[in-house]
Amino acid sequence: MRSEEIKAIVRREIEQIWNNGNLAAADEIIAEHYVLHEASEDIKGLEAFKVFAADFHTAFPDAHFDINDVLLEGDKVVVRYTFMGKHDGDYLGIAPTGREVTATGIQLSRLVDGKFEETWNYLDRLSVLTQLGWWVPPKDWQLAFTWGESVERRIDAPSDPYKYKICARRGLEELWNTGDLAIADEVYAIDFVNHEITHRQYCDLESYKKYVSVIHHVMRDFKVAVEALIADGDKVAIRWRVSGAEKKTGNACAWGGITVFYLSDHKIIEAWWSRDALGIAQQMGIAPMLGE
Repeated sequence: MRSEEIKAIVRREIEQIWNNGNLAAADEIIAEHYVLHEASEDIKGLEAFKVFAADFHTAFPDAHFDINDVLLEGDKVVVRYTFMGKHDGDYLGIAPTGREVTATGIQLSRLVDGKFEETWNYLDRLSVLTQLGWWVPPKDWQLAFTWGESVERRIDAPSDPYKYKICARRGLEELWNTGDLAIADEVYAIDFVNHEITHRQYCDLESYKKYVSVIHHVMRDFKVAVEALIADGDKVAIRWRVSGAEKKTGNACAWGGITVFYLSDHKIIEAWWSRDALGIAQQMGIAPMLGE
């Protein structure tokens, strides 16, 4: 299929199924053996997916997803989005609060013959639950429920997808696995902007480097494994998984996520992160388990 056709199917999924609650559209664009990987569970099969989508619309009847970015390479599509809705039904065991919530997310999907075969979705459930009053985060956490302002796009020579993939992979896997800040100087721009929702949005490279150092100070055996990587124009998306242990408590932790990088002149200019922040906080003993 042409890229325009695939992107149209992806937009239809967002508009019809998630924004309008039109589950009949799922029969046309979701495969029978479809698998949706949510942070805490896998939803397997078309019928299970429709139940999952219906339950979400029961919790947020006016749910709306704004598409912020779409990246496509081959049979894989990445969508960066912003979710908004009013909590008027049960959500993860939480009774209706009537509160308006906003949260961000990124999903990576694989399509075959015009239908969704598999999706990895990271909606920031921690932000949703915090806004519903389920949990009060530590005072030094600076939660941001929206992506924030993006940097102005830079016009330069046509991008090289292969070289951009190498640069983005170094900026994620090599930098975070080694903690070698010299790598950051090589692949990130000085005025790099980082949208990392669960802490803060860093607007310069030096602040970001300090963040990397802090993580290596509090975690041991920290390892990032790249699971999928796609490039589209001047952007690269990486689906990854992290493992490690908190030094203070010894708690072993593992979580997944997706990052979208914007590059210019072979430097990373901006990054948007979406990950299982709720799972991280729970594994570290910071946040309670659902139902507690």
